[in-house]
Amino acid sequence: AALRAVGPLHLACPVRLRRDNPAASGWRLGDGSLARPADLAQLSAATALVWLDADTDCATGHGPGDARLALPLALQRAGVAEVIDSLWPLPAAATAALQAAFAAARQANAGCTATALQQARAAVRARHPHPAIWAAPCLIGGQPAQRL
Repeated sequence: AALRAVGPLHLACPVRLRRDNPAASGWRLGDGSLARPADLAQLSAATALVWLDADTDCATGHGPGDARLALPLALQRAGVAEVIDSLWPLPAAATAALQAAFAAARQANAGCTATALQQARAAVRARHPHPAIWAAPCLIGGQPAQRL
């Protein structure tokens, strides 16, 4: 598929994980092609932030050790500055709520991803207090959050 820059990029598609070479791993796109970390980093507007859907990690069949961080780190090595990954699978509605709150908070905080993620989790936590719903997304890379 022809990838084009669209701003922050959300990947919610199956993964092909190469434990021996994470840079050769990739996300299977709708047309069957494989988007590797270096492909994503070439998108000028998308290099700032990639959000990995929790289902993406479930598809890897990752096990113990460093495999859990293989794809986010491969993205960073390829030039992506910030990666939001999930520590466990989330229902689609929870992901949508987190991303909507995140987008609004990021715009309000001049693009500070850490602060926006912190505020998005707080907003979702106010409606859904169980941490299984709001605590999964974590930021890898980027700048520290501003004090709330």
